[in-house]
Amino acid sequence: MNKLALTFAVTLALTAAPAQAGFEIANRNQNRSKSIQCIDAMGFEIMADNVFAALNPQVGHRKIRPEEIYYAAQWRTIRNALDPNGCVLVERFYRDPKVAYHLADRVFYALHPELNWRKIRPHEVQYAREWSIIRNALSLIPF
Repeated sequence: MNKLALTFAVTLALTAAPAQAGFEIANRNQNRSKSIQCIDAMGFEIMADNVFAALNPQVGHRKIRPEEIYYAAQWRTIRNALDPNGCVLVERFYRDPKVAYHLADRVFYALHPELNWRKIRPHEVQYAREWSIIRNALSLIPF
């Protein structure tokens, strides 16, 4: 499935049934009774799939086979880094680029714990390129 078809399929799924495909409508604010949209577990899995496919174009969006232990571990690392165990507001994700940058940082440094959250140096072009791929993959999520 190409990226355009995948983006269309995800968009269609999200607009057809937002409560089941990437959103959780919940009252997360105790001071107000207003409901807000949060990215739920399925939304984080869609994000992890998109980031994984961008980092591993040779695998793409196909299902990871049981013998592909490295890919499975990498996908789990991405998924765990994305999920902050709380509510990431859908609206804030797209209106505040710092949220997406923070999620890109979480994924990148989870994949590279040896960097210990230090800044990428100018001569580390491969790291900069990888961070950009992660950030761009996150920006394609049509929430």
